[in-house]
Amino acid sequence: ANPGKYDHSSVKFIMNAGNAMSEDLVLGLEEQYGYILGSGYGSTEGLLVAFAGPEDLKADPNTAGYPVWNGRLEVLGEDGKPVAPGEVGIIHARNVMSMEGYLGNRDAAEETDGMLNLGDKGVIDPESGRLRVLGRGNDMIIVGGENIWPSSVSDLICKMDGVDDAYCVGVEDEKTFQRVKAYVVLDGTTEVSEDDVRSHIEHNLIVPAIPRDVVLQTEALPRNAIGKVVKRDLVG
Repeated sequence: ANPGKYDHSSVKFIMNAGNAMSEDLVLGLEEQYGYILGSGYGSTEGLLVAFAGPEDLKADPNTAGYPVWNGRLEVLGEDGKPVAPGEVGIIHARNVMSMEGYLGNRDAAEETDGMLNLGDKGVIDPESGRLRVLGRGNDMIIVGGENIWPSSVSDLICKMDGVDDAYCVGVEDEKTFQRVKAYVVLDGTTEVSEDDVRSHIEHNLIVPAIPRDVVLQTEALPRNAIGKVVKRDLVG
């Protein structure tokens, strides 16, 4: 990040919430401001369910931290039972900040063992006990039998010189069921080609994660008020 002409010496703490930060952004903020960054994870229904402090993000830039006080957070399998640490499941939580229910009869909260289904896939680190959020369950891209989390691809693309931002989605494919499509925002500091993006993913991830469709653009990604990409407004 470019600090510009502003004096940031009085900044004591930075808090993120509402949308996940890329590893590149976390590392950049830490480099510029020191270890003063915190991040909260939750949902509209569950509010804050986990928090990562500066030391947590220093140890693991991708962590969502530990469950908050006065509550429960568990990663459950399809059978509704907790999965073992290190295994992927669906994040469920409830604490004193969670909602009691929806107004009216149109919607019903999805619960298991009294905990709200947050709809995100996650995993508990078996060593630290911290939560890592992988993304929405329906965001996962299945390419020829391989499960690809789009955030893992976009985070790698964001680390490339000349790239300001990136976002990946899954699109239908006749041979592999789905394939990865990447929207890449260039910052103009150096030339970046579609093949450069593909080669970077090939050498740093796995072949099925290589985005066959790469949209290079200078316009910022369409985001809503809380910073989440609006998929329907993506162009190309």
